Amino acid sequence: MAENLYKLIEKARETASTADAKQYGVEIAIVTNVQDPDQLGRVKVCFPRLPGKPESSWCRVVQPAAGAGRGFYWLPHVNDEVLIAFERGEAQCPYVVGSLWNGKDKPMKDAITDENTTHMIQTKSGHQIAFSDKAGEELILIGDKSGKRTVTFDVKSKKFFIEAAEGDVVITAEKKIVFECADLEVKVSKNAQVKTGANFDLKTGGNANIQASSSMDMKGSTVSLNPPGGGGGGGGGGFAAAAAAVARAVLAAATPAAAKASGGGGGASGGAAAGAGSSAIVPTSNVAPAAAPSKASSASHCCR
Repeated sequence: MAENLYKLIEKARETASTADAKQYGVEIAIVTNVQDPDQLGRVKVCFPRLPGKPESSWCRVVQPAAGAGRGFYWLPHVNDEVLIAFERGEAQCPYVVGSLWNGKDKPMKDAITDENTTHMIQTKSGHQIAFSDKAGEELILIGDKSGKRTVTFDVKSKKFFIEAAEGDVVITAEKKIVFECADLEVKVSKNAQVKTGANFDLKTGGNANIQASSSMDMKGSTVSLNPPGGGGGGGGGGFAAAAAAVARAVLAAATPAAAKASGGGGGASGGAAAGAGSSAIVPTSNVAPAAAPSKASSASHCCR
């Protein structure tokens, strides 16, 4: 009888021990530590309803996806409210199964809509990805915390925007950057530069137009307009024609000064070449030559 009573007491003690206590259901907890020494993505929590708010062992965090070197990595922050479940009800095996908003920590204001058509991911600092499913206003927005640098997919207007209200937009590639479209338009409110480390080719299938409201400079050791074998037939001469007009203006402007320096019309082209230094304009059939002096003008200077 005494032996049976002893066994009953011993069994009661084991059942009442903390190690064997079962924790069924879920428990509200507050995150206290996210610095997992083993870097397994675990956190520690405390339980506000328990006296002294005891801290748990390391809790594994449930993620939408997890695997070797892949998955979804998103840990709660210290002081976040989370929901804890226990494996087989064992208190020493807690899991964080989700995070909770409350009266103090509320959702993002921009995420709340009457139609529940906005879905959002936002970090602690304010970087966000937002999805809008509202009819006629569908879009995807990716932005930094300032809201001044964004990428937007606008479904209604069928447009893709990359916007930087401050700072720069830089696109780099080790090899090629290719733009392929029906029409290309580039607008610059101030200055524009195109620099190449080697060659630069500009080709059009139709006409080409170059305009300058002020001056236009063309510099090169040799400037060739519609050179032989350069594809100067038919409609392909549009760019050459435009360049030839510039050359004619340059020659016309240079002719009076050159004629004065050489003492006659025959020195005009020589004066232009001398003024150009190392640069030479090589006109072809598209460039009108400078007018030669008339015979009547020459005869007036002859001695009879």
